[in-house]
Amino acid sequence: MHAPAHDLAEFEKELARQTLISERSRCSLLAGALGLLLGVMIVYSVALAGTPGALPGMTGVMIVVAFAALFEFGTSQLLTHLLRTGRPCQPFAPYLSTFIEMALPTCDMLILAHADTPHSAINSAAPYGYVLYIILSALRLEVRPCLFAGALAAVGYGALMLAYWPHLEGAWTGSLSLLRLTLLLRVILLFLGGLAAAFVSMRIKTTLLETLRETQERTRIVDLFGQHVSPAVVNQLLTQPVGETSAQRDVCILVLDIRNFTTFSEDGDADEVVAYLNCLWSSTVEAVNDHGGIVNKFLGDGFLAVFGAPLSQENDRRNAIAAARRIVSEVERLAAEGQILPTRVGIALHAGRAVVGNIGSRDRKEYTVIGDVVNVAFRIEALNKELDSTILLSEPVHTAAALDGTGLDRAEKIAPISHPRPPRTGAALQADLATTRHVRVARFTAWQAARICSIARAVSHHGSDAHTGSALAQGTRSSVRGVKQV
Repeated sequence: MHAPAHDLAEFEKELARQTLISERSRCSLLAGALGLLLGVMIVYSVALAGTPGALPGMTGVMIVVAFAALFEFGTSQLLTHLLRTGRPCQPFAPYLSTFIEMALPTCDMLILAHADTPHSAINSAAPYGYVLYIILSALRLEVRPCLFAGALAAVGYGALMLAYWPHLEGAWTGSLSLLRLTLLLRVILLFLGGLAAAFVSMRIKTTLLETLRETQERTRIVDLFGQHVSPAVVNQLLTQPVGETSAQRDVCILVLDIRNFTTFSEDGDADEVVAYLNCLWSSTVEAVNDHGGIVNKFLGDGFLAVFGAPLSQENDRRNAIAAARRIVSEVERLAAEGQILPTRVGIALHAGRAVVGNIGSRDRKEYTVIGDVVNVAFRIEALNKELDSTILLSEPVHTAAALDGTGLDRAEKIAPISHPRPPRTGAALQADLATTRHVRVARFTAWQAARICSIARAVSHHGSDAHTGSALAQGTRSSVRGVKQV
């Protein structure tokens, strides 16, 4: 699966920004460390100010350290400016910075060698400056600058060793073979330090890349399925990526509508209306999320929720019923507590096959559910007003949830809802069925506020397109007139 070009561009831009942030942290750490070292040297020099020749070359060394601290501080400020303006860092900048940094310990040793002896310079604290720079080079998040730093340190130290070898050999009182081996191992260790820093840098960058990809994937999922997707669903989608391709899925649709909301929204204050909806949606959306569904669309005074897509929990229809019952309970609770005005809602549940996929333009896409199951769910919800019911569910939902009349003390049978489809040609014509649905309205004994409407599916052959769209609305209304007791 290839990411869109603009997603890759955004990813690379964010990676470059994180690299600059890491580099700025490196420079800030170096500036602080060098400033601390400079302070210690100043205090020590002041303490020995009355002892002539006690610290030969120390003034020159402190100047170099002060320059190094200022260089790192200036670099960190430059990087802050680049981050603020969004400008990229030049490709050669890390190598130039590394060259300057690795030259500073070499300069310190040269100063000490001329002010005192080459032996004291080679064995002074100055070579540990290489180590400090090499360790922190891992924060560059690039392998090559780390290797470059290790190589420069090895070359710088090795060059000084060769340049002052006669003096070192003459001042050495022990085994010359041991001295050669010691200095050679120091050179090798400096280079190996660069290799180690490169490995650490690579691991840090790999971890950063994984974090950025996960963040980008989370953002993609939220953009695709909406900000109202629960964190649990997001985490599951991260491990089971879906949504990039269309598919037919068995889903359960939940449609919710607020009764008499239009009058309230027209007469009420805008802030009051928005506050009311935000309070109501906070609880109802949470109820959907807690039962494994997602709110696919907000419709102003209602919403469309989907169970079974993009992820299925194998008991989606039963979960949808549980979510519907909780929604009604939450609405009653909010009204009783005075958080919202007294509110009635109408909820419909219907299940079946639907096309799901990422639909929209190149700049904006949305995870959408398309099919007869959605249309019928909206038509069933419209029956709530005429039947004065709270929850209506279709026969597929009733059957799959294995209710079998348990807890129901009343049921009503509604005449078929006509729902024709235009004819198709060829072999598909014989498979094209017109659907009629019988509706049952039932009520849970323990839940007096809600009625359950069960739509029994019957199929018959359909060979003409004589029925029109207006017949669909008439079919819905005629079904209400045909209510009878079971």
